Amino acid sequence: ITTGWQTDEHPPERMTVADELEHVLFFLTDVLYRAMPPFYEDIETAIARIYGEEGEKIEVPIIATFASWVGGDMDGNPNVNAKTIRETLARQRSLILDLYFKECATISAKLSQAIERIGVDQAVLDKIDEYRGVFQNAYHAVPARHRNMPYRVLLRLIQQRLQSTYDDDIFPYEKVAQFRADIQLIVDSLETNTGEHAGLFAISRLLRRIDTFGFRMATLDVRQDAHVHRQVVGECLGEDDWLNWTAEKRAERIIEALETREGFPATLSTQARKALAVFQAIAFCHRKYGPRSIGPFIISMTQGADDILSVLLLAQWGELHDKRGRVPLDIAPL
Repeated sequence: ITTGWQTDEHPPERMTVADELEHVLFFLTDVLYRAMPPFYEDIETAIARIYGEEGEKIEVPIIATFASWVGGDMDGNPNVNAKTIRETLARQRSLILDLYFKECATISAKLSQAIERIGVDQAVLDKIDEYRGVFQNAYHAVPARHRNMPYRVLLRLIQQRLQSTYDDDIFPYEKVAQFRADIQLIVDSLETNTGEHAGLFAISRLLRRIDTFGFRMATLDVRQDAHVHRQVVGECLGEDDWLNWTAEKRAERIIEALETREGFPATLSTQARKALAVFQAIAFCHRKYGPRSIGPFIISMTQGADDILSVLLLAQWGELHDKRGRVPLDIAPL
């Protein structure tokens, strides 16, 4: 509290987008990442207390996920653009991978079960053999005295695959489901082989975190003013008096452009290039970080259906569509 009143409430220099992002990420990495497993454990305890044995059988699903507009709100900050969208998700991904890497190391220190003393599922041993062939250096880096501890060995190899994901190197995790499946192998083996009180609690907490944060940490919402889109679409369609058209007439023209896959001119204004770059960035983030990396595309000051159709047309031009031309974007008129 004393530090708080001694700190300048409004620093003289305006915060950059990166500054604001780091402020948000502090709470995600240092507070919420730690708080999520206990949150679910409290819910499970309450259900068991109220409903007894029946409550203990209830599996609590993931009910809390996180999203942010920092780095994606172009309407709120003129310095937000396609570059900040990419950089924001890249930064979030690097932080969550680092947290997973460190947690795997912490769990590994607890799972010292020796294969001579307790059974281990064959699936764990098979996965070790698979990863040993890919990450030979990581396998040989495991101390010889730990080679008979399969959970410890597998977690070290999982760490190496996380590192490859971080570095965009060989054999990365292409989807978070692959990482989760590797951790689930250890959970299943511990449950089968008397491990309930020998590490299962800690690694089950990691599963909760994976389900909550994925490889994206938080979904990024994107927002832009409808007037910007109107200007850009009018320019790209070559309609000089576009802003004077009625909303209904603009909608008809956009639908025609969508249905005929009409293109846009080679020479564009800076504003138009920036607008199209945003949709190209979203398409890139969908491929690299998964479809849940981007949240709703919010259109401020929406006045008609043409403002929503404008986003669809810009997305089509920005290659943000599947083979059937469908745009995987949740458009939210505001």
